[in-house]
Amino acid sequence: MAKKLTFAQARAIIFARLATEGWTLQSGLKVPHATSPDKQTRLYFKTEAVYINDSLGVLQFQNCHSMWIDIREYAENNAEKFAALVNPK
Repeated sequence: MAKKLTFAQARAIIFARLATEGWTLQSGLKVPHATSPDKQTRLYFKTEAVYINDSLGVLQFQNCHSMWIDIREYAENNAEKFAALVNPK
């Protein structure tokens, strides 16, 4: 069995996919985040968790909720599914 990706590796793969979808990425922060092209959704990538804020107007961490997913599985298998999950068209 192959070794599982680290969360940092998975985040890099997910960030790359979100960038191709037009998301704005802020990776050099204490809590890196990605903002959707329409500026209605923001994802915060903490050490081992992803939080989503889809509150209209106020994109701040205190308005977030956990996504309850393991991004390593999405990064290993299908980063496109993750992008569709958070930004359905």
